[in-house]
Amino acid sequence: MSNATILVVDDEPQIRRVLHATLSNNGYDVIEAKNDEEATTAVPREHPDLILLDVNMPGMSGFEACSKIRMSFGGPTIMATVRDEEQDKVVAFDSGSPTPLAANGSQFLYRRASSFVRHL
Repeated sequence: MSNATILVVDDEPQIRRVLHATLSNNGYDVIEAKNDEEATTAVPREHPDLILLDVNMPGMSGFEACSKIRMSFGGPTIMATVRDEEQDKVVAFDSGSPTPLAANGSQFLYRRASSFVRHL
């Protein structure tokens, strides 16, 4: 089992619940945030090892939130999105996330997160 802490940032409570259950059932400590403000507060307080960040949030986009979070977080950030346009991937990369991906379900996100945490 892992001791890694993962911050899940998504405005949809049901998505946070599913990811929380999937990740915690696989040995990860999970912190939830519903927006960029909660995320930027949680990062220095909780010191996550990895952040899963939704791109499509109301208010500040995930791209903007990623840039803001990167000011105090040097670990990996995975941006979850259903968008698959090359320009979105470029913007995500420029925001500080080298791995934007399509949100293909909690098991895929869990496996992607696990691959990052193994290399910490």
